[in-house]
Parts: sequence; structure tokens; C-alpha cells
Amino acid sequence: MKYLIFFIICLQIFTTLGAASYEDDDDEYVYENEDDYEYVDDCLDADDDGYCESNEDYTDEDYTDEDYTDEDLDEESEAEPEFGEDPTTMQVDMGNTARITCTVINLGSSVVSWKKDGSFLSLGGSLLADDPRISISMTPSSSELTITLVKGEDAGDYVCQVATTEIMAKTFTIEIKSPPNVKIVNKPESSTYTVKEGSALTILCEGEGDPKPTLSWKRLNSQMPASQNNQNSGSLQFSSISENESGTYQCIAGNGFGQPAVDSIQILVKHKPTIYVQEEYVENKENNKVELLQLICSVQAYPAAETTWTRSDNPLPEERMNIRDEDGRHILEISNPKQSDVGVYTCEAVNSEGKVYAVLNVKENENLPAEEAEVALKQLKEEEEETSSSANRGQFLVGSLTYVLVCLSLRAQL
Repeated sequence: MKYLIFFIICLQIFTTLGAASYEDDDDEYVYENEDDYEYVDDCLDADDDGYCESNEDYTDEDYTDEDYTDEDLDEESEAEPEFGEDPTTMQVDMGNTARITCTVINLGSSVVSWKKDGSFLSLGGSLLADDPRISISMTPSSSELTITLVKGEDAGDYVCQVATTEIMAKTFTIEIKSPPNVKIVNKPESSTYTVKEGSALTILCEGEGDPKPTLSWKRLNSQMPASQNNQNSGSLQFSSISENESGTYQCIAGNGFGQPAVDSIQILVKHKPTIYVQEEYVENKENNKVELLQLICSVQAYPAAETTWTRSDNPLPEERMNIRDEDGRHILEISNPKQSDVGVYTCEAVNSEGKVYAVLNVKENENLPAEEAEVALKQLKEEEEETSSSANRGQFLVGSLTYVLVCLSLRAQL
């Protein structure tokens, strides 16, 4: 186009110079046949640039060198490319398709390429990425990058680059909305922390997802300890853990997309046993006879404690007793209890962390029968008391009679 304009201008100059060679002083030519030929110089050259201007077609206002120059011609013929107003951020659900359009105005013969993390995905319409999920679609003014079945790794920045005198680049971002994931950092394979009572413990939890999930804590089958007053955080911190803070804790991550994610950890606190003792009588409702005496020793300990029952004043009635463990309770059962079973009993619990005793004083129960030996002894005592009483009365009579006889003998002598 530039060369064509230059050629037209040169032709115009040549024509003007050729016409000037035929000019005379009066600017008027009369041929032999003046009726047929007449030339009148009506060229208007107001700016003395050697070009004629027609009064009929152009005026000074319509065309001047200032209004239309060779630079204007260059700008029209070679306008610089510029990016269009495409959205630069796209949110896509995990597993769906992502499409990014890069529009370039005045693209011309320039080449559009796509890059991610410094590596070329495409060059023009040629795909360079070795991924069947990625494709490129070109139009005269745009390039569209398509990614199917998006994964977490597809999130990030993508650069649309145009090769001009100076490289042009525009960054697009793909954000992938995905359900939350959560994990407890450095969780043991057993999913259990075992710590000594009084020690410090910190548990960290991390969540992932798009949008970024919020984290919270929950203790199964129990309220959160009072020491954990900030439950909506990514950590549990125990400065001096106690047995009451043991249990199973859950870290929960939610972002409103899909179901909340949960990871669990169990905390076991090693401590010496704590015990509670009590007694229970089991009676027959029909005859109110006591059939069973239960001595219950409830033990809380970790590790598990060895528990035993003893009696301080008499041996345990082994022929009538049974020992069983039930839900942390060590139970001594005495069948057909008697008054002789009333006494002082001791429960002892011991583990690696210490030894603990608890004393139970079994109270008397009037419904408890006495043993046969006790009954015989009681009868013997009663008989002895009666015999002793009879003997005393006989001795009194003999003594009294003797006293009377003595008195009578003395009286007779007088």
C-alpha cells in the first residue's frame, strides 16, 4: 500500500511538471482553430506546493497535509495488536471442563501461544502439551484453551502470549472448586497418641479445598474440654493434659462444596488408677431373704489395672464367692451371705503408673442369717447362764437353811 501511494504521488508530480512546460506568459493557448481548442489555466495552488486544487471537489478544510500524512497511512496499514476484554479468572468444579478465551484485536499474522509454569502448551494452532485433555481452538482474532476433566493440578495461572515486536502477555487464572480434604499432621499409623498425665500435647490439622475450608474440632461421645475454648481452629493444645481430656477427637473441614471431610485421632492418657467402692445386697422379693452380697470396685486406669479384693479381719469365703469384671468394675460376689460376712474389705488397683487402695466397711444387715456354729454358741451361753442362775439359787437355799439351824442350836443351849 505504501508503494502504491508513493507511485501515485510520483505520477501526479510528473504530470504537473509536464503540463508546466507548455505554459506561456499569459497562461492561455490559442490554436489554429480557436473555436475547437481553448485552454484556460484555472489551477489553484494556494499553498505553493506544486499541486492543483479543484474548487468543485476539495477545499482547504477538506484536505491538508496536517490532517493526513504518511504516518497516518502507516498506522492504518500496521495497527498494533491489543488484548480484548476477556475474563481473567475462571472457577471450575472438579472434573468439569475449563475454557479460557484470549481475544487479540488486530492480531494479523502474529502468533498466539499458551504457557503454564514457564512451559509452552501451544504455539499458534499447534499443541505442544502431551496431555489428551488439552486442546486449542483458533479464530482470526482469538485463541481458546480447553481442558477437560480438570484436576487439582490444573489450577493456577495460564499466560496468553502474542509474538510482536515486543512480546505481549496476559495472565488467566483457573480456580478449581473441589470438596474439602482434611488431615491431622504427623498422625501415627495407629491413629492414637499415648501421653503421660501432666505432659503437653499439640495436635495440628490441615484442610484443602476450593474454596479454602474452615476447620473445627469435636470430641466423640463427650463435650470438648474446658481448656479447648477455641474449637474453630486448626490445632488442639494441651499444656498439662489430664485423664479427663482423653478420648477421640475429630477435625472437621467444610467449604460448602460436597460433604465435610473428617479425620480422627484418639488420645490415651497414662495415669494411676482411680477407684470407687460400694456394696449392694440382692434380695429375694418373695421372702426378703438376702441371696447375694456384691462388693463393687469401679476402676479407671490406663494402662489397665490389676484389681484384687481382700478382707482385713477374716479370710474371704472362697467356697461362696465369685469374682468378675464388667465395664471397668471389679465385682466380688458372696452368695448366701451371713452375719459373719460383715466386716472391712479392701480393693487394691495397680498399674505401671501407681497403686491405689479403697476400704469398704460392709454394714450389718438384719436380714442376714447367723451361722449354725454361732447359733449353737449362743444357745450354750444361754444354757450356761441358766445353769449358773439355778446353782446360785441352790446355794442360797442351802446357806439360808444352815443359818437357821445354827441359830436354833444356839438358842437351845441358852
